[in-house]
Amino acid sequence: MTKNNFTPSVFISYSWTSMDHENWVMDLARRLRRDGVNAVIDKWRLKAGHDRFAFMEEMIGSEDIHKVLVICDKGYKEKANQRIGGVGIETQVITNSIYTRVKQEKFIPILAERGEDGAECIPTFMSSLIYIDLSSASCYETGYKQLLYTIYETAEHEEPELGNIPEFILQNKVGLQEDAEFSEGDQNKPIVEFYEHKFRSDDTNHKHSIKNVNLTAFWLNLKISA
Repeated sequence: MTKNNFTPSVFISYSWTSMDHENWVMDLARRLRRDGVNAVIDKWRLKAGHDRFAFMEEMIGSEDIHKVLVICDKGYKEKANQRIGGVGIETQVITNSIYTRVKQEKFIPILAERGEDGAECIPTFMSSLIYIDLSSASCYETGYKQLLYTIYETAEHEEPELGNIPEFILQNKVGLQEDAEFSEGDQNKPIVEFYEHKFRSDDTNHKHSIKNVNLTAFWLNLKISA
């Protein structure tokens, strides 16, 4: 376990495009393991007699695997788009998981290569997903840092907590009852929802009772008339 008692596990999906590419993938996996990530690749787990397709399906669908890193190079893109070989089978499994069973953020495209025109080598089925760019030495370290933030499910720039409604807003309720007060539970309710019940009257004897007036419709009509 890591110091914060969370050891993320990732499965790395890639194409055996070339020996250089396979070494690139293994270097990435080794570095992730040094940084506390339980990186899993086929070369370390599969033995003679094992079914590599069953292994891929198990890794992709396993709840113990927090992220699936899809290493996207020219070879992976071509095989995925044409549904060729192991990558083709893997593509079908991942596509089904993305759109039916698993949260999309489990699958992270890792850009390992660009085309001659600079275009991203991302297969069609992942083209709408945000990728992490490790395609060159100039962006590798920044991308790797972003990858660790993603795997550990944190961010370099955390979103601030939502505060309360400012006092000057509460003190200037234009066109609304001055004595209406917000309770703590009302602060996140839409303004119409909060004030609508304030304008309902229990005086059923008054000819012009507004007991059943809907403020949403009233304001909408008023805006149209204006």
